[in-house]
Amino acid sequence: MIRGLVFDKDGTLFDFKTTWNAWSAGLIRRFSSGDPDREAALAAAAHFDMARQSFLPSSPIIAGTNREAAEIYASVVTEQAGEIGMVQMLPGDIIESGIDGDGDGHINLKTSAPDALLSGAYMLSNLGWRAGQPWLQEVVVPNNLPWVETGLDKQKSVREWKRLGVTPREGRLGDASLQASIILPQGRKGPAFIAYPNFQVYFEWNQSFVYVTTAAYFATRLEGATPFIAGSPDPALSRDEMKQLQTQLQALGYNVGKVDGILGANTRAAVQDVQQKLGLPADAWPTHELLNRL
Repeated sequence: MIRGLVFDKDGTLFDFKTTWNAWSAGLIRRFSSGDPDREAALAAAAHFDMARQSFLPSSPIIAGTNREAAEIYASVVTEQAGEIGMVQMLPGDIIESGIDGDGDGHINLKTSAPDALLSGAYMLSNLGWRAGQPWLQEVVVPNNLPWVETGLDKQKSVREWKRLGVTPREGRLGDASLQASIILPQGRKGPAFIAYPNFQVYFEWNQSFVYVTTAAYFATRLEGATPFIAGSPDPALSRDEMKQLQTQLQALGYNVGKVDGILGANTRAAVQDVQQKLGLPADAWPTHELLNRL
């Protein structure tokens, strides 16, 4: 590891700030594998100016202590600007929100659970997480719920959802004044959840609906929630079928992003809109019936 090259046995740093610029530029190029976008991401994460072959004033290598700078920089370059550790934080986020939770003088999100948990919690707090408020809760929805009003892009107060017949599977719903969305990851026949403002904070961390919903659901289980009711959702489309659906939606003028066979936010929104136009339950879950209709 870089730390072994940087520190001697008593932890003294070998003039890291002034002698490693050329080596750093070479390492960034090596890990970027000729990809200019990756090189730019690596350089930005390390606060390194490739043109000048030097660290920017904003770099912790310039502004922080030598030990902290070397550790952060080592994480940046050896992870190729990817997400790091138990809670998958980007290097820049570690620089801003990293916490030495176990008090050993280091921030290590790979091997220290206290560091990882406290760093993740601090980052969520910085992103707008409201302490003491719910984030996700399984609910029971009536068969006549207006499906077109479901989805993360639509919100109502908890009070309004109650009036529409939404009830908690366990416990009580959040405060009546909270704005919330009903999400149906596998459509109206699968599990249903109410997503509160804290749930939206997760998307500041990761933009994947599946990733965020999975993480949020696991957190409810850690808090004591019982396993969700799977229901009997319509079978999911295969990857090739999803690509076919996306191509057909594009032909109808919808922006589904890249035709990649992945059910992302744009594809969900397009599916829900075309379902409504075709007189199908607009729950944003792509089915074989929808594919055949198109």
